Amino acid sequence: MNVLSLIALLVLFIVFAVAATAKFLDRGGARQAMLDFGMPAPLAPLFAALLPVAEGVIAVTLLFPATRHWSAVAAGVLLLTFLLAVGYQLIRGRRPTCNCFGQLHPGRISGWTLARNLALFGLAAALVWPVPQAVVTFSPSFRAAFTPAVVWLLVAVAVLLVGQVLTGRALFALMRQQGRLLVRLDALEAPRAPVPPKPAPALQAAGLPVGARAPEFNLPSLVGETLTLGTLLAPQRPLVLIFVDPDCAPCTALLPQVAAWEQQGGVSFALISRGSVEANQKKVGPHHLATVLRQAEREVSERYRVQATPSAVLVHPDGTVAAPAAAGAVDIARLVESAFASVMSAAPQEASRQMPVPLAVGAAVPQLRLKDLQGRDFSEVHLLGQETFLLFFDPRCGYCRNMLEALKAWEVRRRADAPRLVLISAGSLQENVALELRSTVVLDEISSAMNRFGVPGTPSAVRISAFGRVASPVAVGADEVFALMAPLEPAVQRVGTLSTA
Repeated sequence: MNVLSLIALLVLFIVFAVAATAKFLDRGGARQAMLDFGMPAPLAPLFAALLPVAEGVIAVTLLFPATRHWSAVAAGVLLLTFLLAVGYQLIRGRRPTCNCFGQLHPGRISGWTLARNLALFGLAAALVWPVPQAVVTFSPSFRAAFTPAVVWLLVAVAVLLVGQVLTGRALFALMRQQGRLLVRLDALEAPRAPVPPKPAPALQAAGLPVGARAPEFNLPSLVGETLTLGTLLAPQRPLVLIFVDPDCAPCTALLPQVAAWEQQGGVSFALISRGSVEANQKKVGPHHLATVLRQAEREVSERYRVQATPSAVLVHPDGTVAAPAAAGAVDIARLVESAFASVMSAAPQEASRQMPVPLAVGAAVPQLRLKDLQGRDFSEVHLLGQETFLLFFDPRCGYCRNMLEALKAWEVRRRADAPRLVLISAGSLQENVALELRSTVVLDEISSAMNRFGVPGTPSAVRISAFGRVASPVAVGADEVFALMAPLEPAVQRVGTLSTA
């Protein structure tokens, strides 16, 4: 073995031995690193357990000549995988925390991480394809000094150094813990004067100050629609922004409560999460939440000065911060209670002004910026050239579900000269695909189209002329909807006396 190969062997042994030991002692950090790099949550614990084992096996087998070649090959493959993972995250502009050496050297990835792994990959390659002895320019006497006994002595020294570092860190942690215990014992033994009880603050003094202008944002929803703060705000309707994370267990536990709050009405809710669409749909899908937006990292959280998840910010309808930010499920619940209380305390005349005013017959169709079930854009321009029934629908509305079979029967019996049917539907993409309707369905997660048409609830319908004008009053309830869409077969025409949701 020449000197360069020996150096490569020692460096790789120390790196893999330290990395394996550190990850074994910090398994929680290793699992979190897997999640931060995009590993699916069910696989993260398995790979977090297997990675230190693989690194340890590589470190040990590097010491034996019989296994050194294939161990170097395995080290190269592992380092190449790290290179690709780090490079991919840097290209996407993300800098997750690297747990390469556990708590010994935590930190976010950077170009240095990429360079370090590239250098280690070069050392592994040097062991797979050793540099010819003639290329090494060291003197024969210098090379002769590296006998097998000297090599093993250097390896032993390296092992002792690794053990010393880990032992020192363990002792430091133990001393720090012991110090905390002594401080607590001193505090318990010290005489305590009676202290009047302090009322626990209902809300954390975090986030933006009350009255400050809520920062604008422009974020995609889980169905591909881009929403802003302005589109989420509605007159006389407070907005609660809840900051969550798909890997946050307390956030997951809060989701059923958020769904229950949405059902009460009067207050708007929007979840601001991060991560992939798939990860968020898996978390929020069972709860049928109306608005879930995705930030790339924490850029919106930082604008609102929110540090933890779950946290919430209450925004007044005029776009200003209405209360201090709340962190944790208990404080978020108090914040939401205050939002509902402010709505309930509004004067009756103010509540009456919230009732939408339907567009008059002959009015132009308002601007629409929606997506259909295939993710294609749908605007008011798509209503030109043919008469259309616009049906405002919600898969979660009991009255809408009751009319679904009759609606499918209408699609089958529809005359060739009858206006086409377009559903402007609330709910998620999956819920609307499950309706299995033949007609065009476009998604209106936050009911923006309903508000622009002045529609009071679902199911409701209005007829649109081929010139993009309102051609009928708003029909409210299933019976009025089907009467508007007549003529129908008698069996289809009556679905029972239904009202709006």
